[in-house]
Amino acid sequence: MLQQQFTKRSLANLKIAGHLLANYLTDGLHEVGMLNMPFRLKALKLFFVAGFIMSILGSVLGIIRLLKTAKVFEWLKPELRKLHKDALDPIKRSFCRPKHWVTMSQEMLNLDASADQVSGANQFGAMPIVSIQSASFFQPSFWTALIPLQSANRLREKMHLELLKLSTNCVHLQADKSGHFVWVDRPDVMIDAVKIVLEKVDS
Repeated sequence: MLQQQFTKRSLANLKIAGHLLANYLTDGLHEVGMLNMPFRLKALKLFFVAGFIMSILGSVLGIIRLLKTAKVFEWLKPELRKLHKDALDPIKRSFCRPKHWVTMSQEMLNLDASADQVSGANQFGAMPIVSIQSASFFQPSFWTALIPLQSANRLREKMHLELLKLSTNCVHLQADKSGHFVWVDRPDVMIDAVKIVLEKVDS
C-alpha cells in the first residue's frame, strides 16, 4: 500500500526552509548548478520548453488523449507498465490536461529563479537528509542519443555532491536502474529514504 501511495504522485519540486520542518524534499533540477549550465544544456532546456508548449496545444485538441488511449506513454517509458492500474490511470489522466504541461513549462522557464532562491538555503546543521540519486537523468534509449545526456549527468553529479554538504547528517542513496523519475522507476528507494529519515528523527 505504501508503495502504491508513492507511485500515485510525484514529489513536489520544493526546497522547504529548514527551520520549518525536520527534513525536506528537493529536486536536483532546482539547485544552484542550474545557474551555470553549459550552452548545450541551456539549448536542451529550451527544447523541452518547446515540447511542453506543443503538448499544451496537443492536450487542448485532444491529441494527448489519443496518445493515452494508444498507450504511447508506456511505449516511451516502459517503466510505467510496472505501475498498478490504480496508480497509473491518474498519472496518464494528468497528461491529458493542459494545466499539466503549463506547469511543466513554467518549471523549466523558472529554473534560474528557483536556483537563485534556494542558494540561500545552504546550511542545515545536523538535520536528517536523504539524497536520492538516479542512475541517469534519463534512462538510456534510442532517443537519448539525440540529447547531451552525458553533460546532464555530469552536472547532476556536481549538484548531488553539493547536496551532501547541506547537513552533517546526510545520507546518499543510489537509485540504480532509474531515470529522473525515481518515484516511477524505484519506488522502493523512495520508501527506504522515508524510513531512514523517520528513524533518524525518532532516535
